[in-house]
Amino acid sequence: MNRTEFEALVKRLESAGAGGKQSYRVKVALLAAAGYAYILTVLLLVVGIALLIVGVTISRGGGYVAMKFLIPLGALAVAVLRSLWVRWPQPTGLQINASQAPELFSEIEAIRAKIRAPRIHRVLVNDAYNAAMEQRPRLGIFGWPEGILHIGLPLMNAMSPAEFRAVLAHEMGHLSGNHGRVTGWVYRLRETWGRLLQLLEAEGRWGSGLFTRFLQWYAPFLNAYSFVLARDQEYEADRCAAAVVGKDAAARMLVALRVRGSFLDENFWPGRWKLANDNENPPADIYAQQATAIGGDVRPEDTRRWIAQSLSVKTGYVDTHPSLSDRLAALGASVSASQWAGHVDHLERPSAAEAMLDGNAEVWSRQLSKAWLSAAAPSWKERYREVQVQRTRFAELHVRRDTGALTEEEEWELANLVNSLESDEAALPFYQRIVERNSEHVSANFTVGRLLLQQGDSKGLAHLAAAMTGDPECTPTACYLAEQFLREHGDTEEAERYHRKAIQFADYSDEAEKERQTITAQDSFMPHGFESAAVEEVREHLKRQPHLKAAYVVRKAVRIFPEKPAFVLGLVPKTKWYGASDGEAEALLLNNVVQHAPVPAGTYVILLNSSNKALRKKLEGIAGARILVK
Repeated sequence: MNRTEFEALVKRLESAGAGGKQSYRVKVALLAAAGYAYILTVLLLVVGIALLIVGVTISRGGGYVAMKFLIPLGALAVAVLRSLWVRWPQPTGLQINASQAPELFSEIEAIRAKIRAPRIHRVLVNDAYNAAMEQRPRLGIFGWPEGILHIGLPLMNAMSPAEFRAVLAHEMGHLSGNHGRVTGWVYRLRETWGRLLQLLEAEGRWGSGLFTRFLQWYAPFLNAYSFVLARDQEYEADRCAAAVVGKDAAARMLVALRVRGSFLDENFWPGRWKLANDNENPPADIYAQQATAIGGDVRPEDTRRWIAQSLSVKTGYVDTHPSLSDRLAALGASVSASQWAGHVDHLERPSAAEAMLDGNAEVWSRQLSKAWLSAAAPSWKERYREVQVQRTRFAELHVRRDTGALTEEEEWELANLVNSLESDEAALPFYQRIVERNSEHVSANFTVGRLLLQQGDSKGLAHLAAAMTGDPECTPTACYLAEQFLREHGDTEEAERYHRKAIQFADYSDEAEKERQTITAQDSFMPHGFESAAVEEVREHLKRQPHLKAAYVVRKAVRIFPEKPAFVLGLVPKTKWYGASDGEAEALLLNNVVQHAPVPAGTYVILLNSSNKALRKKLEGIAGARILVK
């Protein structure tokens, strides 16, 4: 199911499930139960066949023959159970208890009781501008949930106590008993099936193929049907917040969340990383600085811009969250963008962190800052060294530019240096000069288009169109920028056109990726066309692989984006002296080559083992395909 089909299906289902109809909830619950039915059927089938063999053996004798069948069946049954016994990674964050933050835990318990949310077993504080409530299934798809509440310290620093109570009520409201157990169960199961499919595909356990094929078909349908309930849950969670703190405070939380998040993304973090231009060592108290910065007044013009941007976003079908304007309307909060700016352009004191963490906010801030410092220091120091080199290069190119002696590549380099060392605004004239020199320069057109739209200039749309013509790969991002600009300026019809274009391109790209990754003997291949130096570089890497016998490189003929080469690197692994393959050695070989071989991006690497004899024979017939034989 591609994106277009998924969106069309969800739109049809929205009318069927409008208003949380009980009949629709039952239908989704039955679909969710079908996943369990499939698992049970597979297990019963395996056990039934085993029992049948045992019965026939008892009645007719032949224990040795029975063992030959029972051993692989037993192995399959074990593999089935193991493939479903997926361990969820341990959550990150600082685990805190009621003795450390009694006020916070008191608030949590009061909210939990009011909205009948399930028990919370752990509370974790992290460095995210976010909060989340999850029920982690300790037995995988078989349940036994553990309630974990994740709280971002930056979020608590950015919220008043009332606003943060609304956040807590919203997050716990996702699992509230106020709107029925079925919806909560489907909500958890939706997350669990998606996680299970992701892990099964990544780990590739033996026997998991029985489930990955089923889940690849089943999961999109469950996702679409449960999407409607999941979106209803977002509205229900907002209603839970309103029940706890009142409609106005819940609405204010939604707007403040966007404004202060935009402040961090666009002002605070870029400003801090700019400090690396002149300081080799990053700040040791980054989250204390963040708390101070976000507690100050945000510029009114920035607040109005961020609110207008947020209110212009349309509810989509990529994730289940409704748009801000739809959520406010559902709460009955009809306040204009300019009026909202007056409500959220400053943070009321004390902040939620100051009021609810009983003096431990500074302690946890230091711990999180220490972890950030350790992780950021290498990139920060690299940025400092890079800037010193950039400044020297900038001075050199700037002098030469005055004489008109720069090539197009050097003009592009200079524009990027201005952007890196100064700002977008300062770099814009440099990018525009490149477009004047070469109207088909893809990267310059894209950058000029982005910066002009950022300044509110509709001329940027023409530059984005030129960029998409020159390189279709930039279509998704260019369409997103154009759509958001047009929605902000009230042109919803044209914005919708860009939205559809982005979805269609994404579906087309998915088809192209599938075409490139499906390699069979029925495909058409041609010589790779690599330069001899490139072939030699790949060959030298492959020579160091101890489990490799031979290698072939070809170019696959593709229908979608034929101008974009699709290369295939086929590996012939060594076998045991008696002819058997070594699965572990083959997996290691494949991983090493995929991770480290100096081949063009997008090259598909495949094993030419006993199961791919026909493909190997076909590649052997392509001129120049064999680049290594040991």
